[in-house]
Amino acid sequence: MMEKENMIKTKRIQDCVCGIIGAALFEQPLPSVREEDWPAIYHEFISQRIIANPANLLDKFSIPDECRKMWDSSIRNTELFTLKLLVNQSILVRLLDNHSIPYAILKGSSSAIYYPEPVHRSMGDVDLIVRPGDFERVEQLMLSAGFVKTNDNHRHANFVYNHISFELHRVFSHELGGNFLDRLVFNQLEYTRKVSVCGFSFSMLSSVANGIVMIEHISHHLQGGVGLRHMIDWFMYVKKELTDEKWPAFRSISDQLGLTTLSKAITRLGQLYFGLDSSILW
Repeated sequence: MMEKENMIKTKRIQDCVCGIIGAALFEQPLPSVREEDWPAIYHEFISQRIIANPANLLDKFSIPDECRKMWDSSIRNTELFTLKLLVNQSILVRLLDNHSIPYAILKGSSSAIYYPEPVHRSMGDVDLIVRPGDFERVEQLMLSAGFVKTNDNHRHANFVYNHISFELHRVFSHELGGNFLDRLVFNQLEYTRKVSVCGFSFSMLSSVANGIVMIEHISHHLQGGVGLRHMIDWFMYVKKELTDEKWPAFRSISDQLGLTTLSKAITRLGQLYFGLDSSILW
């Protein structure tokens, strides 16, 4: 009996989490939430690193005072860290721009740009990629500017600057698509676009290339478990960018990487459980 009750509660918590995300990001109705469920819901948002996503609608819920205080504090911490990361990312961006070095910021702020409130997208580190011929030059520029190198592997070199982690990528691919995916990313460095998040500008890949990077990242995390943050990044990208009209251009690449089925499956999950636009037919 106890096991059954726990399963029922877990399902109820999951439904509430999906409902809150849908209300926050996809204009869905507010879900009904039991007062005793809020601590478990808060914990789920924390563990999935999506704690600030519903910041603008929490006042519409009757949340126990202790839980609300913890949630408000967590949101402020998320906002402060996001802004701190963007400030330090801009230092590197200026360094690269001043030396006319093509680059692209991957994930992170290149995902946040699709959110209604980019500052509420939890950040981890700064991922950037440059052309292979520029890698050593950029590495030396970063070292000269005070970035401290902490690690190096076949994919990227790790640096720390003002307690923010940076990954300077040699390649982006993990194993899927390998050379094809990396050639795509390197070629797109000639066609990056300048965008701005919270007043901080940077260069990112084209719409299609950025989407391919995002879905490949999800594919990689299938091995250890895809988090809601990965999925929500994808949902927001689809909402803003991947219309039925743009789908053929995306699919021409995703087919070659074996990512088309995954792209469809994750998108359908968004439609069924989170409120992603059901008029997307691809």
